[in-house]
Amino acid sequence: MTIDVLEGNALRPVEFEVVEKMKTLNSSFETTTSPEKGFYGVTEIIKDNGIIEKIGKNENGHTFKEYFRDGQLFKRRENLGQHCVSSTFYDDNGVDYYTIIKKTTDNRAAVISEQLKPNTIITKKIGDSSTFTSVTDAYGRPIINRMTDLQLRTIGEARQSLNDIIKDGSYRQNDHRGHIIADSFGGPATRENVVPQLDAVNLNKMKAVEKIVRDLKADGHSVDYEMKVNYVGTKDARPSSFEPSITVDGKLYGNLPDGLKKIYNDASESGIRHTVTNISERFGVAHELGVKSGLVAAGLSFVFTTADNMVQFLSGEITSDDMVLSIIEDTTVAGAVGYGTVFVSTAVSQALSKSSITLISKVGGSCLPAAVVSFAVESYEDISSFVKGEIDASELAFTLGENASGIAGGLAGVAAVGALIGGATISVGAIAGTVVGGIIGCVIATEIYETAIELGTQSADIIAQKATQFADVTIKSVKEYVPEKMDTVKEAFNDFFSSSHIPFVST
Repeated sequence: MTIDVLEGNALRPVEFEVVEKMKTLNSSFETTTSPEKGFYGVTEIIKDNGIIEKIGKNENGHTFKEYFRDGQLFKRRENLGQHCVSSTFYDDNGVDYYTIIKKTTDNRAAVISEQLKPNTIITKKIGDSSTFTSVTDAYGRPIINRMTDLQLRTIGEARQSLNDIIKDGSYRQNDHRGHIIADSFGGPATRENVVPQLDAVNLNKMKAVEKIVRDLKADGHSVDYEMKVNYVGTKDARPSSFEPSITVDGKLYGNLPDGLKKIYNDASESGIRHTVTNISERFGVAHELGVKSGLVAAGLSFVFTTADNMVQFLSGEITSDDMVLSIIEDTTVAGAVGYGTVFVSTAVSQALSKSSITLISKVGGSCLPAAVVSFAVESYEDISSFVKGEIDASELAFTLGENASGIAGGLAGVAAVGALIGGATISVGAIAGTVVGGIIGCVIATEIYETAIELGTQSADIIAQKATQFADVTIKSVKEYVPEKMDTVKEAFNDFFSSSHIPFVST
């Protein structure tokens, strides 16, 4: 054994004793370092405004800062690395409801992600007595916002800034960052209470409802204010409409004018457009959740209701508006897919368009007034654009309505032209409706069939059978009322089906 070893062994007890003495010394000092959520190293800072900040590291080694007010956590910032920082916000019950992630590049921060938490109830105390509540749906959008025991903001009190609300892709031209519950009622200027609102809507109808609330409150009433927020489908974060509800002294306020009971987030006052919006709100989710197999159910419904409504319209039983809305609504109810489904691919439509118009012209031209043939051709083109997804339901409604107006102008009374198709005792509407409805039902069904084949949808042959049934109904109607034209009509259908590869033998 060498002296070096002896000296080393002799020093070890001394080293151990020094360490133990240091531990004892350290334990005699007070420290703000304490375990936080299982981790040490959290530093607490008390600000002059009473807010407490806690800084530390989590299990991933990421630094974080938590902000407390009156002992309640309301915000947490975390460094995610790669120059990214996330900020999470908490309500008064400690529920985390909103997270935004920003990335800094060249000293400029850009939002790369923001999300309200789905299926969450957000609660905030406003002032001394009011409570703000917001409910989000499965897609993280506010759907019900409510202020109980509403209080008016003091005159001259500064508004909360909206600068932190990012105008993302859901905002359209002329959209405001609009409060669901007004700032003057204590509505927070945060993501769950601020949504895209058309400027005309925000400054007019929303203000009109708020004036009613403000007047009720100024008259000394206890007021609760609620706004239901509607959307189309699952992907659009821009509300389609708003439905206000006012409770006064515990009773529902029933004097809202009709125009304020549902506020549409657009500038149109068209009844058709509003009806289409209502349908879209009801069935948009069903459409987006639809699967390929749903093409058959919805496609069959579409061709049937189209043909049936064409018949009723040309027979004078329903208006053009009724016709379009019925087509749209009946289709949305049909199975797994709903409003707005693209039934026909553009490639299929382009391939069949020429032969489809040829069919309409040959069959219609042989036995129908020119105005009705024109209506059939124009309507087919518009309906085809709709089933390809090139126009929406409201555009379909307007264009078909214009086509229908052209018929009214072209036929000076539908019954008066009965002689043109076989005698004054026959209603031109009956034969015209059957032929036009049958032709359009047939060609649209054929396009849906070809699309179903293209997509590999099972049971596509069912649609092919329905297409031939429409052809048979049309031929039989022509045979009954205009028998001398039957061979021309039959030949036209045979040529059409030959081009679409559907076997067809007329009975």
